Amino acid sequence: MTLKTLIIFFLFAVSCNIVFAQLKDTSRFQECYNLFATNQFEAARSCYLQHDSVPVAIFNAAVVSKRMGDKKGFKQFSKQLQTFSPASPKTTLLYIDLHIKTAKSRLKAINQGLKKFPKDTLLLIAKSNFYIATKDDKRTIAALNKVIPLKKSQLELLFFTRAIIWQNMKDSARAIIDYKKAIELDPDYSDALYNLSAVYYNAGVDWFNEAEKVPYDDREKYKQYQENMKAEFRKALPWLQRAEISDPDDPLIIQSLKIVYSRLGMFEELKALKEKYNL
Repeated sequence: MTLKTLIIFFLFAVSCNIVFAQLKDTSRFQECYNLFATNQFEAARSCYLQHDSVPVAIFNAAVVSKRMGDKKGFKQFSKQLQTFSPASPKTTLLYIDLHIKTAKSRLKAINQGLKKFPKDTLLLIAKSNFYIATKDDKRTIAALNKVIPLKKSQLELLFFTRAIIWQNMKDSARAIIDYKKAIELDPDYSDALYNLSAVYYNAGVDWFNEAEKVPYDDREKYKQYQENMKAEFRKALPWLQRAEISDPDDPLIIQSLKIVYSRLGMFEELKALKEKYNL
């Protein structure tokens, strides 16, 4: 089974994605964003500047200026962003998004921010995202280990992300623990349910492949490997069934469930599944 890898770029995409989430903030900036989204850039910028005491509004004014091709305005509002005092983690990240493009420089800027704000979750998540993007699994785990004890919300997404990294590192035991923590926080988290089932399913597939390599005359070993495969599929099954209930429109879940029913000889359940989804 292929893992669902909705990793932290979500999740909290702390570079441009969080900015545009702010840009269309439903409380203060919805009108401004509506103007921006309909290419009324001058009006959008004026709208944001009505909130010129808010760092993200000035950031958005700079973004709009850049979109307009107004280099002078972009420079002006970028400079203004740096005047907010005291500097905050959010303004640090906004400044990084505007000015720092190379990976090495971004990491350096994030680390400088963490020297001032060592327990800030936005900066720690930005660091996690950096290591995810550069496929540095060990450092991703280290960054997530720092942010998880500090975060008060959306923990299920962090546990889910860390579980995926553990799987990348072939540490199924720790992946299982983190998937279960995510599911405990959100019992209907279909991606976590699916990925947890995948840990067991893929272990079952490994046993199946090993069984296919067994010499024909060694039937005892073949039988044992087949039983090992079924044992793993039985572990996968309840999580897959819960995933189906949570997200019945996901073809990956339905196809995986179909295979598990077939391998376990659950032909009545397989028949019902095919009828339900016209397979």
